[in-house]
Amino acid sequence: MVTAYGLHEAPLGDSRGLLNLIDRKILGDAAIVFEGFQDRAIVMGKGQSIWNINVTRQGDVCHELRREPETDNLLETVVRIVQQLREKNSEFLQARHQYPLLGPQSVFVGQVHYGDFYNRVPSQAFLQGTWRWHPSRSFKDVQKELKKLVAKIPRANNITIEDSWIFVGEAFTFDPEERIVHALKEAYATVTGKTMELAGSSAILDVNRLVPFGKIPAVSISLDGARAHADYEYVQLDHMETSCRVALLTVLNYLNMER
Repeated sequence: MVTAYGLHEAPLGDSRGLLNLIDRKILGDAAIVFEGFQDRAIVMGKGQSIWNINVTRQGDVCHELRREPETDNLLETVVRIVQQLREKNSEFLQARHQYPLLGPQSVFVGQVHYGDFYNRVPSQAFLQGTWRWHPSRSFKDVQKELKKLVAKIPRANNITIEDSWIFVGEAFTFDPEERIVHALKEAYATVTGKTMELAGSSAILDVNRLVPFGKIPAVSISLDGARAHADYEYVQLDHMETSCRVALLTVLNYLNMER
């Protein structure tokens, strides 16, 4: 079965096309996802979602020279939030974990929006970033952890902090001895003459939906993501050709292997 579906990429895409197939049990015994890495067999991955934090100050927006001292509480709170998130990320970097194929968990600050003009005092601020977690944890776990982090941040009485999430993908792990993994590694060796190593992924792929929700093993084959999310995105045609050959041979290997 070959499927194509849109709405894949966060924050606008919510994978409803793929999740609809999963809900209807249209799965197969294994899956190949055309995204990820060309030379690695991914057998585990971190979960990842987008967190949003809105900070609001009571009172109107005003000119810099007409502000009262308490209007600066908004900026002070934003700075404290960033500091807390960076401290949490430092904790993750130093923590021991049981996943040698994965790096540490992480909290990343991608956007901080404070103010809209050089001499106006804003009444709202917005922060956004990612949280990536190990297979031993879940999306619900990190939601609770962010709420605890936000709750302990000192703030003045005129400040309100609210958090929300955009779910992207759940953490996963599966047996590296699955037939689809062996089929992929053999195909890669035949096409390239190289050995494909087992690995983990911090990026979110559709594997992060197929494995935890569909309950089937899924491997990824890159069509060249080296320039993904860059200002100038492109793919190399020879890379794509190699990946397609590996994918087709993986299918043949899988179907010819004994169950």
